[in-house]
Amino acid sequence: MDIMEQMQIFTGGMRIHHRMHLDALAGGSINSKLVEEVKEPIEQMCQNEYNMSNERNTKHAGMLQLDKETAYQKEIELLKRKLENACSPFLKKNIS
Repeated sequence: MDIMEQMQIFTGGMRIHHRMHLDALAGGSINSKLVEEVKEPIEQMCQNEYNMSNERNTKHAGMLQLDKETAYQKEIELLKRKLENACSPFLKKNIS
């Protein structure tokens, strides 16, 4: 298998948005470019994707990561408890 076939197989398996970025970087369709013209940008894209996926998967020891909805629900519950505690002396006076 020659390098051109490898390049076609590789780019054929790429996600569409990656292919679009590569086309934009190459100044047109990568299919009309020489292998040498797109080899370096492809290697850079692969390295960047690898670095980004490693950053996303890095977890800090002892920390639980919550999705935004769960975090908001917990914050609302905490605020409700604080409000109830702050208002409870006034409510007890009105009941008596």
